[in-house]
Amino acid sequence: MTSKKNYDEVARIISINKLNTFENLGFSVISRDGLINGLCVYFKHDNPRFDKKRFLLACSEDDEIRYVSSPAVDNRQDENRSLDETFEKE
Repeated sequence: MTSKKNYDEVARIISINKLNTFENLGFSVISRDGLINGLCVYFKHDNPRFDKKRFLLACSEDDEIRYVSSPAVDNRQDENRSLDETFEKE
């Protein structure tokens, strides 16, 4: 069962991977790679049997969703690494 804690963490991962917000157009651009890596870190912490390769394959199969990649992904990777460190301390 998914808890409020789970929803809060997913929302935080999405938030730290925002690259730009276009309020007048009503959308934000997020780092696809940063988001996926952040979710992988969280899911692995939640379930040690989480299969990252299977998840990455599933993420690559959806052609209808268009993502924007950017050099800013490197900064998001650092924030996702700190996520990993946070879970290791618990």
